[in-house]
Parts: sequence; C-alpha cells; structure tokens
Amino acid sequence: MNNLTARQRQILELSVALFIETAEPVSSRCLAKRFRLPYSPATIRNEMADLEELGFLLQPHTSAGRIPTDEGYRAYVASLDDIRADEPEELRLESLERESLVATKEAGELLQEAIQILSMVTELVAVAAFPSPLNSTFTRLQLTAVDPRQVLAVLVTNANHAEAHLLPVDQPVPQDRLDLYGRMVNDRFGRAPLTEFLQECLVVLQEVESSYRDSIRRAMELFSSKLETTSSREVLLTGTSSVLAQPEFQNFQKARAILDAFEKREVLVRMLTGTQATGAQITFMGVASNPEDRVLRDFSLVSSVYRVRGSVQGAIGILGPRRMDYPRIINYVNHVSDSLSRVFSDKEL
Repeated sequence: MNNLTARQRQILELSVALFIETAEPVSSRCLAKRFRLPYSPATIRNEMADLEELGFLLQPHTSAGRIPTDEGYRAYVASLDDIRADEPEELRLESLERESLVATKEAGELLQEAIQILSMVTELVAVAAFPSPLNSTFTRLQLTAVDPRQVLAVLVTNANHAEAHLLPVDQPVPQDRLDLYGRMVNDRFGRAPLTEFLQECLVVLQEVESSYRDSIRRAMELFSSKLETTSSREVLLTGTSSVLAQPEFQNFQKARAILDAFEKREVLVRMLTGTQATGAQITFMGVASNPEDRVLRDFSLVSSVYRVRGSVQGAIGILGPRRMDYPRIINYVNHVSDSLSRVFSDKEL
C-alpha cells in the first residue's frame, strides 16, 4: 500500500467500498459517476489495471469490472481511520449491553447474550470461544458420591464457569472424606491459577487417610486429564440463517456446504483460538489447504479477545462475507469484547 500513489490508494479504497455496498464488480465508469472523481474513466481504468497487476484487484471476467483481492481488502482495512459507529447505533448497542450483559449470569449465558447482540445489530453470524479452563482461576471444587463406584467432580473457575465430570472409583469413598478433601483443596488453591491446582492437587492427598487416598488419587488424575483434554475452547454460534440472505450465497449447494462447515465448528475453533492481540483482528477464511477451510473461502472473521484482569480468556467475532462493512463491524466487535471484559473482571472482585 505504501508503494501506491495517492490516486491509486483513493481508487482502491473507493473500489473496495463500492463493492462492499453493491456486491457487484466495480467499473471505472461506476467509480467516476458515483464519487464524481476528477479523473476520466480512461484514467481510472488504467489505474485499476495497474492495481490488478499489483494484486489488489481482480477482474473475474474480461468484460466485467473488478473486485477486491485479499490484499485489496487488507489494504482497505489498514487505511481506515477513527472507526466508530453512528451515535444512534452506539446508543442502541449500549442499551442492549446494559440489559443483557449482567454480571450475575454464568459465563456461558454471558457469551450467548453477547453474540446474540452482535448478530442482531450486524445481521451476520456471530461466534464466541469459551474460556479455556487452563487459562482460568480456581474458585472451588466439590466432590459428590453419586453411588459406590462413581464420584461427581464439579470445578468452578472464575466468571462462574463450571466443569463437571463423572469419575469412576474402585472402592466406595464416604462423603465426609470427599468433603474433607474438597475443603483442603479449596483452602489451598482458592483464587490460584488453575494450572497450579492441576499440578499440586494431589499433594493435599497426604492429609487424607491412606485407605481412601489411592481411590481419590486415581479419580483426580482422571479429572485433571479430562480438564486438559477439554482445554480446546468450545465455540458458540448464532445467526447462521443470515448467510442465506447474502447475494454471494444464493446457490443452494454452496449455502448447504457453508452451513455444514458451521455445524462442524473445527475451522472456527482454529481461527478464534488463534486470536490473542489487543483490538480487532481480521482473518480471511479459506486460504489453507483444508477442504473445510476452502468452503468458507468467501468469508472474513473479525474477532477480538475478552480478558479478565488483563488475562486473555476467549474471543468473540463476526463471520460474514468478504465485502462486509468493516468499519462498522470492527467497532461493534471491539465494543462488545470490551464490555465482556469489564463484566467478567467485575465477577472477580
């Protein structure tokens, strides 16, 4: 982008903006007429041809106008300044957040509410990644004897997120022994990083009488293993029907393949769990060799992390067509992720 002339940058930015609005290839005549540019259509056409050679635009057919490439979109997004929504939209978003993002709610409810807000105001697909348990803070452990051979372990982390697993035991363990171990664990690890609990929870077993120690040890080893196995984040998704309203996806077979990819979620997990930086990130989907990625070739993901006291817990985002309204979407995603961070951090007080 830095190597482009001022005129080329202007024509590129306006070409992307017009394609976002119309979903139709942009011609030099359209640009000249729509934006009343002080250049002739021939001059604009020559500049667009140069932009095509440089990889910023693409001509799908010889007789058609041009559409942005991934590099064109990246350059367009990089050129955006002071990304803010209109004041009425800001007020609407803040009102929805006040009503829905209440600190008393459980983490899953908060995330579901957050993506419903995003999907409602953008009319696109909204996604969220649950906090990874391994990034969480230990709050409390409760062990309950379900029957002589099974114990239910419930671990509550910060933001009221709960992990529950049914664990086998090779001999009955009295409830009072399970309660004793739970109290010792809670006293030892309250508000400690969950990784510390996983590394040292078995040390506390030295204070449990030997007749039950091995049974609880094996159950807790299995519980720790399950927590580590499920540390890849679950993804919530809403608004998938909005895909069918986009002109790019009117083909039934293409729309069906996209909805199937949404159901499998693997692509979204990879994209969201890779989000770490501050501020909105834009990922152009489908550039990898994975067939499921290629199904989403015409999509972009605008995502942003949410944090608890500065520590990244998960990510939320909007999944939409390449030609989405990036300034507006970026503003919404940043706004809601910041609100989530405040609410989750308040739960820690």
